[in-house]
Amino acid sequence: MQYLIDGHNLLAKMSTIQLGDPNAEAELVLLLRRWSAAGKRRRTTIIFDGGLPGGQDLNLSTSSVRVVFSPKDRTADDLLIARMRRASNPAEYTVVSDDNAVRRAAREIRINTSTSKEIASQLEELANPKPEKDPKAVKERELSDTEVKAWMDFFEGKKDES
Repeated sequence: MQYLIDGHNLLAKMSTIQLGDPNAEAELVLLLRRWSAAGKRRRTTIIFDGGLPGGQDLNLSTSSVRVVFSPKDRTADDLLIARMRRASNPAEYTVVSDDNAVRRAAREIRINTSTSKEIASQLEELANPKPEKDPKAVKERELSDTEVKAWMDFFEGKKDES
């Protein structure tokens, strides 16, 4: 599956990354690398507004995550729509954006869409996995005074043996 992602739109939905942070884009890309690796044959292109001079960032991009910055005269939305229109097999793509024009264009081309919030929650879950509940785990409880005394007597006896 190929994902086309509106970068700053996704960043705005992340609770673990601050949009104004100078490293925000790089932090998001690192999470997307892990997310892409976790999905079978998942490839991602993330497009951010406002890169100089624009184009693919070779330092941030990998084989599974392509990072693109729009030039001054175009928006990330423009680039997303242009890439959608060039898709040879629209069924293999999902566009991630909350922008109405981008989602409308995707529907017209019959490309699946996902909200930024949906992907943000997947990324945040990957970054902060919930501990698994072990059904065999013993529930902790406080010991009674009798149990504490029994353990104290037991360990006092062990101390005398050594």
